[in-house]
Amino acid sequence: MNFRFIIYISFIWLLMCFASSCKTVKRAVSFGERQDLSLSELVDSVKDRSVVFDELYLKRVFVDIKTDERSLAGRANILIKKDSVIIISVIPIMGIELYRIKLDKEGVHILDRLNKKYLFGTYDRAGSIFLLDLGYNEIESVLVNNIFLAGGIDFYELGNRGRLSNGDSLFHYSFTGKSVSRGTSFFQRIEIQPLTYRPVMTIVNFPDLNIDFKVEYSDFSKYGDYIFPRSIKAFGRRSTDIFKLELSYSTVEFNSGNSVKFSIPANYVRETL
Repeated sequence: MNFRFIIYISFIWLLMCFASSCKTVKRAVSFGERQDLSLSELVDSVKDRSVVFDELYLKRVFVDIKTDERSLAGRANILIKKDSVIIISVIPIMGIELYRIKLDKEGVHILDRLNKKYLFGTYDRAGSIFLLDLGYNEIESVLVNNIFLAGGIDFYELGNRGRLSNGDSLFHYSFTGKSVSRGTSFFQRIEIQPLTYRPVMTIVNFPDLNIDFKVEYSDFSKYGDYIFPRSIKAFGRRSTDIFKLELSYSTVEFNSGNSVKFSIPANYVRETL
């Protein structure tokens, strides 16, 4: 597993952790009992409770990443402007910014402070590297703990496709489909809380590509009118390459006017991913 692969896959999984809330006292959440719903009723309930915001700022996000070859630990600050841009400042334990990453509709932009490089890659390019179809809209949905489907498929436009099980205290939704851009088959299962209608686990399998990943959300708390997980554990496998991720965040601000800039220094070498 080369270093660039580790850095890029690390930031992709870093994106899958974050949620949002007002800057208020956190309160533990009781999810209540599950009531039987049809698939269309569940989709409507999930959509009604999706996060509404213009700007979201996540501060002091702590992350620990382990792969077959190395471990990475540090913290990050993240600014999300809805339907526009996501900027991530990656800061190791020693406190000096190592990377600044921008995601927008065009693709992924990375400032490598250590090597004085600017790297750019489209989402198609990222998909060709990791054999996954993650675009801006999917990543933003993951950041706010909303449900997403792999392959660019819109969960809210599914109609009656997929299968819903009301077997225990959670809703279990499963879906088999094909990537919109690649035509690659995948299977996905999502576990959803009752009452809050937030996902607690997502499992995706691409059998033809020998790729699996699982994300588990935990430690849900209420911040004002919003309910979000404060921690995440992720496990990913691509052929023989394996990685694990554990992370948490401490402070989230809505529409606070914070600004994180992304500008390319004139002396940085420009490269493509």
